[in-house]
Amino acid sequence: MRTLAALGALSTVFVVAMVTSISGSEPPRRTTTPDTTATPRAVVVGTIHDSHLTTPGYALGVLSEIVDAYRPDLILLEIRPEAFAKGQYEEGPLEMTYIASVAASAGIPAEGIDWWHEGWWLADTVRDPLAELDAEARSRFQEEYGIPAQGLYQSVDFASVNGAEANQLMSLMLNIQDRYFGGQAEWHERQAWMHHHARLAITRHDAKRVAVFVGALHRPELVAFLRATGLSIDEPGVLIANAAEKNVEVPESAVQAWREGVGRLRQKAANGNARLQRFYSARARLMEAAIRVRGRCCIEKAGG
Repeated sequence: MRTLAALGALSTVFVVAMVTSISGSEPPRRTTTPDTTATPRAVVVGTIHDSHLTTPGYALGVLSEIVDAYRPDLILLEIRPEAFAKGQYEEGPLEMTYIASVAASAGIPAEGIDWWHEGWWLADTVRDPLAELDAEARSRFQEEYGIPAQGLYQSVDFASVNGAEANQLMSLMLNIQDRYFGGQAEWHERQAWMHHHARLAITRHDAKRVAVFVGALHRPELVAFLRATGLSIDEPGVLIANAAEKNVEVPESAVQAWREGVGRLRQKAANGNARLQRFYSARARLMEAAIRVRGRCCIEKAGG
């Protein structure tokens, strides 16, 4: 069981492939003219990180289709704001670099909303909260957790990951982890800052139609927060039909952004401790795999 610092990566266990193809030409530049009298709206899209390269029903191309269909006036991404401002999109999962390039080509403002700090990664050993439970508690956890986890992972595609049932199952899984793993302070601190960054960005841009892309496990709490702050929430599933047909090559701008990110990740790996070396090297390998297939599914194993 991973530490809470890395819990966002749990969404990468969503599995398997995608389908179809178009040219890698740059998309036409889009403009948005938000209705300033309308109630602000948002769609929160749960992504699956490197599993976009191995999941037939949830290709990277689905994400750009959502941008086209929703026509947001602001895009928010799972990248720390300071890294996003420097163009260091590789700090986030590989699909965030792709969406950032889509936003730039379309002329849509975008910001990063993630939060974490390197201190989570500096220890050479990783705490395993499951191993810290006694045998009886560990058995109870596995029994409780296995029911929603099995339901969540038995069928993985765009619609199921972003549907109401997935939201319920992920919320239940997080509740179980909280109860058995001492409250998961790092996870909730990260979530609180993500919510705060999202609210600040929406206010700063006076955005009326916001598209948010985050790892699927972040989605339930972010949806609840944005709804509580007065936004109307739109469901991703109504925006895309035939998601399995959206397996396309990404534009050259995204491929180039991945290439630049790989270079920076390799440099960080060379300068880091053993854990950082493993973390950044693994992320670099995933981006290299994405470059080889130009973002299309499928590779046999993400990073392979």
